Amino acid sequence: MGVCNAMSWSDNSRVFKSNALSIMVKAQQKVNFEHNL
Repeated sequence: MGVCNAMSWSDNSRVFKSNALSIMVKAQQKVNFEHNL
């Protein structure tokens, strides 16, 4: 049980990091887009 919880926690952490990264990338693209206008 504990191993499953640790694995799901690391999966959730990885998903969270990838979501945060994609949000940052989108925000950066938005800034660049507005800067180019």
